[in-house]
Amino acid sequence: CSTGPSVANSTAVTLTVNPLPTVTITPSNGGAFCGSGTLTASGTAVSYVWSPSNQLVSNTGATVTSIATANTTISVVGTGANGCTNTVAQPITYTVPPPLTLVKSQNSFCGTGGTVTLSETSGNYSSAIWEALDGAVINNVLPLSVDATISATSAFRVTATSGSCTAIGYQS
Repeated sequence: CSTGPSVANSTAVTLTVNPLPTVTITPSNGGAFCGSGTLTASGTAVSYVWSPSNQLVSNTGATVTSIATANTTISVVGTGANGCTNTVAQPITYTVPPPLTLVKSQNSFCGTGGTVTLSETSGNYSSAIWEALDGAVINNVLPLSVDATISATSAFRVTATSGSCTAIGYQS
C-alpha cells in the first residue's frame, strides 16, 4: 500500500510480424510420374527441406527427384532469410515404368579387373545415364550402353528414360 501520489511507469514494446516466405512446387510432367520425376521449389525462401525423405534421392535443395513407388504427397518446408517457414505439398500420381533389362558383357574378371560393357536392352527406353557407385571408370558412352573399367567388384546405377517415363536400376 502506498499513501503517496500514484506514479505510472510504462515501457513501449515493439513486436515485428515477419512475413512467411512464398513457396511454390513445380513438378515435372504435372505431377504424373512414370517412374521417377523431379519437383522444383521456388519463391522467396532461401532453403528447402523435402519430405518424406525415403521417397526422394535427396531431401534438400530447390530441386529433388522422387523415387516413390505409389501415389503419394511430397511436402517442402521453405525457410526465409528471417527464419520463418512455410510448408506446401504436391500430390504425385505414380505409374509403373516399363521394365528395364540390364545386361553386362561378362560376370567376372581374374587378376586386376578389366572392361565390361553395360547395356539396357528392353527396347522400352531411348536413353540411359550410367553412374559408377564405387570407383569404376565409365567411358565410351552410347545412348543405352557404356563401357566401364573396373579393378574391384563394382556397382552401377542406370537412369533410363523414354518420353515421360524414367526407370532407375542397378547392376553389379
